[in-house]
This record gives sequence, C-alpha cells and structure tokens, in this order.
Amino acid sequence: MAERVIETMRRAVRIFTLGGFAVSVDGVAVDRQWRLRKAKTLVKVLALAPAHRAHRDVLGEQLWPDLEPAGVANNLHQALHSARAVLGQDRVVLRDDVVILGPNDDVIVDVDDYASAAGAALSSGDPGELRRVHEMWRGDLLPEDLYEDWAAARREHVAGLRVAVAVKLADALVERGAASDGVAILEPIGLERPSDESVHRSLISALVKAGRRWDGAGVYERLRRRVDEEFGLPPEQETIELYRRFFVGGGAQPTVPNNLPLSATSFVGRQGVLRDLHSALERTRLLTLTGPGGSGKTRLAIELAYSRAATGRDRDGVWLVELAGVGRGGPVESAVASTLGLALRRERGAPSALADQLAGRRIMLVIDNCEHVLANVLPLTAVLLKRCADVLIVATSREPLEVPGELAWRVPSLELPPAGFNTPEVLARLESVQLFVERARGRSSVRPRWNHCGAHR
Repeated sequence: MAERVIETMRRAVRIFTLGGFAVSVDGVAVDRQWRLRKAKTLVKVLALAPAHRAHRDVLGEQLWPDLEPAGVANNLHQALHSARAVLGQDRVVLRDDVVILGPNDDVIVDVDDYASAAGAALSSGDPGELRRVHEMWRGDLLPEDLYEDWAAARREHVAGLRVAVAVKLADALVERGAASDGVAILEPIGLERPSDESVHRSLISALVKAGRRWDGAGVYERLRRRVDEEFGLPPEQETIELYRRFFVGGGAQPTVPNNLPLSATSFVGRQGVLRDLHSALERTRLLTLTGPGGSGKTRLAIELAYSRAATGRDRDGVWLVELAGVGRGGPVESAVASTLGLALRRERGAPSALADQLAGRRIMLVIDNCEHVLANVLPLTAVLLKRCADVLIVATSREPLEVPGELAWRVPSLELPPAGFNTPEVLARLESVQLFVERARGRSSVRPRWNHCGAHR
C-alpha cells in the first residue's frame, strides 16, 4: 500500500504556488513548456479553486472579462488544449460546463498541503508540528500575480495561517525559555507586516523575555506610528494593555533595592530617547539631563533608572535623591546620605565622608533638580567619580554640571502643532497632545512605591 502511494505521488502532477509558480509532471519540471500564458493562468486559477474546479462562465469572467461569450469560449478551448498538452489529457477536463483539474486525484498543490498541516498544528499546539509547518513556508502565494483578484482571498487566508503558526510557535518557545528563538521567528514577519498587531504583540513579549526590553519598546512605538498613519487610530486595546504591563512605570520589575516611584501614566513619545540614554550610560558615569522646567527631565530620569534597576547591574541599588526640598546652597551630601540610610562622620568633609561609605558599592544615583544647589553638587559628584569606581550618577538640571567626565544630554521637547495645520486629526497624532489628553483624563497620579528587595540601609 505504501509503495502504491509513493508511486502515485511520484507520477502525479505537483503544482507549487508558494514563493512562485512551478509545475512538475511525473517528477519532471515543465516550466518552459507553456505555449500560452493564459493556459498557465488557467491552471493557477484551478489550483486555488475549491476542489480544483470552476464553472466555465466564472473562468471566463476571471480570465477574459472584456470579451464576448463567443470569444471567451474560443479562448477557453485553446487554453484547455494547451494545458492538457503540458499536464496530460486526463488531468484538465471539462464536464457539464465545469473545468476540473486532477479529476483522478493525481494533482497535488502545495498550498493545500500547507493549509492542512497548518490547521492540524494550530489545533494540536505541538511545538514540533508548528516548527515543521513554519519551515514549509516558501514565500507568498503566487507573488507574480500579486494584483489578481482571483488569488486575493486564498493569498490572504494562507498568509493568515502562516502568521498564526509563527505567533503560536514563538509564544511556545518563549514559554519554554527560548525567547531569542521566538524573536528570530517573529522579527522578519514583523517587517513584512508592519501594522499586524498580533505579530507585534508576540514580538514585544519575546523581546522583553529575551532581555531586550527597550527594543520591545521601540517595536511598540513603530507600530503605534504605523497604525496611526494607516488608519488614524490608536493601537488595539490589547496592544495598549501589553505596553502598559511592560513599560508603564518601568514595566519589568527591579531586581535590586530602589526607591523609585511607579507612575500610573504611559510614557508617551520618549522610547527612542531612552534607548539612546541607555547607550550613553555605557560611555559615561555622569549623565546629566538638561532642559527647561517642564521638559520632562525627572520623568525621563526615573524611567531610565527603573529600567536600569530591572537589569540587576547595580547590585547595591538604584536610588532617587530629590533636591527640590533642599534650600539654595544646602547640604546635598546629607540628602544623599538620608536617601541611602547612611550617617556622615563629622570629622571628615561631607563629600569625602560619603565617598568613604560608597567606595566598593555598585549603585546608581539619580540626583534630581540640581540647578539651585550646583555649588554643592559639583564637588560631591567630582569626589564620587574619582573615588567610587562603581557609582553611576544620573543628574537632572536646567544646565550642565560641567564636571570632568560629564555627558550632558539636552532633553528634546515633544513635537508641537505645525503652523496652519491645527485640525483635530493632526493634533491627535502629536505626542505632546496625546500626553496632555492623557493627563487631562485624570491619570497623572504618581504613587511612591518602595521596592527594597532587601533591607533599606
């Protein structure tokens, strides 16, 4: 029995549609034997048709829509004759006004095999089966006929199956701890389908689980812009909720002691800046975010610190030191010591006394609102940078600290409406307006959350 099946498959007509059209008859490729282009198109249409059959009138409308019935009949007769010459007389037949491809079940079409295997794999959820189907994909259905109406529905259906298989396989890999493999599967599909939210949701999750949180944030921002440009709408609610789970208030949970406040609002329009700041922290131990009041320096610094805390690189903690309550020219060292639960020895100068206790500790300090106490911040940061090799400082100030080794970063403003283009549609797309609307909806409360992950010193 098995030998008979193998022999039937060997002698059958095999039609390939994924990645491009090709035909083999009895194991021999026949790509150059087509005398009429319409004969090849006729075979393509029948290969995609339900049960590989179609009424002659339907074929006439699809292949020769501008001809009179007599002309259609004549052209169909010629196309059938040419197709039979390539495939065999008994493999393309006309019965009761219905044209049938493979009436003896000896025509095998790859897209049928793919759809059947994909349906079975999606039902079982077995990663091995999903992987096998994923590897069956050879490319889009009949890419040379991209704009033909007769191929559109089947192309959309099989493309949807491919996406569903890839997403389910990637999700399974993530669950099994192979998030990077899931990313490798989804990234090329995400590029092909830039507004497909199901693909991008799974890709974002895989990137976060693979330790590439800010790459995931970048994927969300690109998706948000694309959906807005194409449809003038925000992402789907499920996508927004995923974003909030991973990125609002730091998303991934810190693994080191910290005193960072968790914001209840989304972080609009600054994901690209955050990625750049993470890169900047690889080049400096003193990063100062500068800009006028209200430009978002503090929020940006807290988001940066929160994501840094999630990496666990600063084992002794990530700490926010707020200087807004320190009087002009007041003791900055005391504010730092109080935040860290340290006591300063009076016999030493305050910066040196603080450096003594921080030497050997791997921490990140976010020193906020430095501009009104610059005279005291400058010597402290200089001493810490010199004597504490594992202390990383992010400062916010309206002007740079001008300490050796500092990297000053001016926080860019959110985009404002262009002159003369203040329609509701244009305004709704601006990040500055989105931020204003979100705050106006009463979601701007910030709840302090102390996440010590250990004893607070």
